[in-house]
Amino acid sequence: MRLLLKNVISEEYSLALLDSTNVGNVFLFADNFPPVVQQVYREIKKNVPEIRLNEPAYWQIEKTKLGHIVHNDKGDTEHMTWCTYGASCLLSPPEEYEGGEFFYVKPDAQVRAEEHYLSVVVHDSEQLHKVSSIKKGDRYVLLMFFS
Repeated sequence: MRLLLKNVISEEYSLALLDSTNVGNVFLFADNFPPVVQQVYREIKKNVPEIRLNEPAYWQIEKTKLGHIVHNDKGDTEHMTWCTYGASCLLSPPEEYEGGEFFYVKPDAQVRAEEHYLSVVVHDSEQLHKVSSIKKGDRYVLLMFFS
């Protein structure tokens, strides 16, 4: 299952979230659930009613230059075996960085930055995907993982 939920947050909300959150920290929904993250969650929940916020579900703001190799969010052995859905919302305007393209592997499909910016990509945790490395600038994304 894959969804693209368009224009879920505003640029102002994106900036507010970036200003108020420590990049890279992991937050359990029960411990830290700011209004912007709640808004994203509500929109996802409308479209995927089975998602749950039960611990260890979490969210974080990610900034990485390396991107991500091909993986799924279900994890392996001991890593994130609880995860049923993953979601991401691109917080950086596409013109502020180069690289960082989001790709699904099977069937092959790219989510263009112009589509992903301020919109939410949601997929079941078995979907193979990757993010290419960032060549220039900074790419910030809200990541959410649900049980």
